[in-house]
Amino acid sequence: MKKRNNMIRVIAGFMVTLLLSNTGGQLQKLYANDEVPKTKVAITKESMQDFLDTYFSANMDKYHVPGVAVSVVKGKEELLHAEYGVSDKEKNIPVEADKTLFPACSVSKLFTATAIMQLEEEGKLDLNEDITNYVGDIKISNPLQETITCRELLTHTGGLDEQSELNGSTLQMDNIKSQKDYFKTHIPTVIRKPGTMSCYSNMGYNLLGYIVEQQSGETYENYVTEHLLNPLQMTSASVRIPQGTMATGYEYNGEDYEKQPFAYQYTSGSSGIIASVTDMENYMEMQLNDGLFENTKVLNSETVIKMQKRQFANNPVFEGMGYGFVRDRINGVLVLKHEGALPGYATTMLLLPDEQIGIYVATNSLSGICFDFEEAFFDYFYSKEEMRQKINDAAEDDLESYVGTYRSYDGIAQTNLMKIGILMETSDLKISKDKSGQLKMEGYNQKKEKEETLLLPYQKDVFLRQDQKGYIAFSRNESDGQISCAYTNVSHVGFEKVAWFESKSILLGGLFLAFLMTMIFGISLLCQGKKETVLSQKIMYVLAGTGGILSTVGSVAGILIAIKMIMSYDYSREWLMRLLLGMGNFASVVVIIPELVLLFQKGGKRKKTIGIFLLFQLLLVWNLYYFHI
Repeated sequence: MKKRNNMIRVIAGFMVTLLLSNTGGQLQKLYANDEVPKTKVAITKESMQDFLDTYFSANMDKYHVPGVAVSVVKGKEELLHAEYGVSDKEKNIPVEADKTLFPACSVSKLFTATAIMQLEEEGKLDLNEDITNYVGDIKISNPLQETITCRELLTHTGGLDEQSELNGSTLQMDNIKSQKDYFKTHIPTVIRKPGTMSCYSNMGYNLLGYIVEQQSGETYENYVTEHLLNPLQMTSASVRIPQGTMATGYEYNGEDYEKQPFAYQYTSGSSGIIASVTDMENYMEMQLNDGLFENTKVLNSETVIKMQKRQFANNPVFEGMGYGFVRDRINGVLVLKHEGALPGYATTMLLLPDEQIGIYVATNSLSGICFDFEEAFFDYFYSKEEMRQKINDAAEDDLESYVGTYRSYDGIAQTNLMKIGILMETSDLKISKDKSGQLKMEGYNQKKEKEETLLLPYQKDVFLRQDQKGYIAFSRNESDGQISCAYTNVSHVGFEKVAWFESKSILLGGLFLAFLMTMIFGISLLCQGKKETVLSQKIMYVLAGTGGILSTVGSVAGILIAIKMIMSYDYSREWLMRLLLGMGNFASVVVIIPELVLLFQKGGKRKKTIGIFLLFQLLLVWNLYYFHI
């Protein structure tokens, strides 16, 4: 799943327990807990049907979702499946839970994680070994010289740049490239110390998909089909290429629904499974029953436990990450889950092992309906519990140190042109002090809705949200002890503290001013050059003016072509994009030379004008460098 898709990423997820009698015994014993959630409504076929009918009748129009399919399992059997709306609006084809195919989007990561765990069971890899032993001859850029392991990739702690997407997919099936070809142009790059922060990483799961190929000796598609889909009897499911009628994806533009093209990605590790919701029941049943589906052992029970238990957390107060699974506690219920999103589609999978319940929802519109579904489900069946506050005076020592802007690069590159995506994403977390001196948080939830709340001291560097939506935790630099990162209950998201000049308003304003003023002054100097009678002066003016115009035109045109390519999945003009960006970068630097010459030769107003132009040109150079344009 790529940044360009503005993907609704995952909150956390997994497991509670009680000792249940006859199913999934080992898991229930492992997760047995003294804190029993307060059930308002028992989960039965009838109550679940009532909830689904009520929820989707009220929310499909609200979120502009044409079609939905849902499957629910209990133990080793289907509890029910349901379908709502249409899979194709133009043809008015209704959704059928057992026939309509949906891309699983990032829920596919669970299949990649399962494949990796199978290979570990067979002794074909070690989760704690350096992945350079498993990736063949593809290059990994690792300036930190830190070892990355499969364990870290599975928990999104590999420290890799997300490298949001250019030329990672195609609309033409015949043009699909191999994973190896993909990694030739998308070199995995380490940007933070592995094992220190969980940050959602499609690149990490793409690498895991490639490791499956390298260590199994089969293509990823063939391995997953033969070792997962077939044993699980997921007869309509496939990897990357649909094997039946797939729901058409839509986006609501404010007035009407627009079809979204389905793109074939070059890598399948992060998002490749296509299946009906009834086929996905079989995967959930396997996870709920010690790795068994019917009489087939897909995973050893010990391996299932490893996948589902907490393997990493950004702070101990959070449920954290399993291997593939995201863990969360909602209304006292510990739940395993994963969500997914692609243009035109959204999915979510929830497992509640204490009830032996699994739920899978697939829709053909990218919206917040799946996130609301989770909250509505737990509010309907379980009572909310007041979070208990344990005030620790040590947490109040220096509230000023927490104040600042924290940025999540969830799905956004930090090492290439796509870093400019931070100007369009609503992912910053702002911590300030209100008039009473208390800390206040401003941020956005996974539905991109703005949230504000006060923060109440809980533990050292941990605060309870006054709105009862979990915690905000902070971490410090090892070197100087200064606050460096912030974390929320979304287990796979980390926020890095940024400097004041990196606020979105300053970055956006600076970039706009740099482009605008460089163009205006460039035209002005070009016109001035025509009036000059001294040849050397004329040349300097023409060079400065032309360079200013070219630096702006080249950079802006290159960015627009990149956006156009991403939206159309047509990367045939990538050469032109790189040519224009190269021209813009070259001109923006070279133009400084004639500007300096004119600055030291001229006086009066002209000297001031040229000086101001030089400042804007330097601002443009800094912006081009910052955004890797």
